[in-house]
Formats: sequence, C-alpha cells, structure tokens
Amino acid sequence: MIRLLHVFKQFRPGMYALEDVNLRLEKGEFAFLTGPSGAGKTTLLRLLLREEKPTRGQVLIQGKSIVNLPAGKIPYLRRNIGVVFQDFKLLPRKTVFENIAFVLEIVGIVGLAQRTRTREVIRDLGLYDQRNAYPEELSGGEKQRTAIARAIVNRPAILLADEPTGNLDPDLSRDILQLFKSIHLFGTTVLVATHDLELIRSFPRRVIRLDGGRLVADTDTLDRRSVPLSI
Repeated sequence: MIRLLHVFKQFRPGMYALEDVNLRLEKGEFAFLTGPSGAGKTTLLRLLLREEKPTRGQVLIQGKSIVNLPAGKIPYLRRNIGVVFQDFKLLPRKTVFENIAFVLEIVGIVGLAQRTRTREVIRDLGLYDQRNAYPEELSGGEKQRTAIARAIVNRPAILLADEPTGNLDPDLSRDILQLFKSIHLFGTTVLVATHDLELIRSFPRRVIRLDGGRLVADTDTLDRRSVPLSI
C-alpha cells in the first residue's frame, strides 16, 4: 500500500529532513509515526501526499511510484488519501455540513449522493447538533471531529494524521483515537504522526520512530517484537 525506498529529502546543502528511509505499510495496517520535533514526520507525510518530492529514492502508493507523477494526476492520487491536520484547516465561512460536503463536490459527487454521504459521516462522528455551526462556534474536539469527517467522507484507502491530538486534552485525545480505531476497522490504512506517548500506549500498534531524519526504530507493540528495518 505504502512503500518508501532509500528516501532522502534535503532542503539545503548538508541538512537532510529525511535520510535513507525505508518503510513499508501494508493495506489495512494501523501505525504510529513518532519522534521529536524536527524528526521528519511531517516531511514524510508531505511526500506521501506529493506536496514534496524526495531528493533521492522512491515513494510508492498502491504499487505505483508517485515521485514523477504529472501535476494533472496529483488530485487523483489525493482522492484516495484523507488527511487530518493539527490545526484543523476548516473553511471559516462554511458550516460543518458545508466543510464536509465540499470535499465530495471537488471529486464530482453532488446532489442527493453528496447530501446523503455527508449526513452519514456527520451522524457517525456525533456532529449532528453542530451540522449548521461555523468553525468559530465549535470546541477543539468538535473541530477535530469535523476535520476527521472531512478526511473520510470520500472513503479514502489511506488516512494520514499529523499530530491530530496536539491541541486537545487527554480525554478528547482518547476520543479521537477511538474514531481512528473505528475507521481502521473498515479496512483503511491509517498512519498517525504523533509525539504523544500516552496516546501510543493506549492503543498498542506498530510504532515507527524517526530521529534526525532517520528511521531509528520500527516496533510492533502488539507482540513486543522488532520489525526489520530493511525492505
């Protein structure tokens, strides 16, 4: 599903955001991507979205290299990838319903199909009472639920989350993780970038650790065994 082969990302001479990273995530896998600030977590996610290109190496999604993907095909790649950001990135002049439905409009799903699917995801994420509210009227947890709803309404094969609980208290963080767990049960490949170790401990899964741009650990916390770093 996701594969990185000897990936380097250099933003200026002598300084690598990622250095010789090899990684493989299978279809339907759930993994945490962790490490200190500046470790390369966000850069890795940006490579998967083709917001950045590697300096060297290959990035494959569903068996196809995306490194030299023509600009016109990048939107089609992103239709299969949902993204949840730490700062939500909600459209301030659109309601909760409109923020979510807008994603479907972009990919050509309109009319009754758009409204039905939007209502379904609003119901599933407990946002019915907030459906007509604007982002400034929402709590932090409600904003994050809206961001998650927007990320999954198109039923993507892959869900990426970049510090999705960074602005939330521990109770809300656990609620958000429960949502990710539910999404994962439908077969979605989930990669959550976080430095929240308590969050990771609360849901033992594969943990991929970056430090200084290098992949320094890859551990399956379900059975406490190390996963080989080589691909």
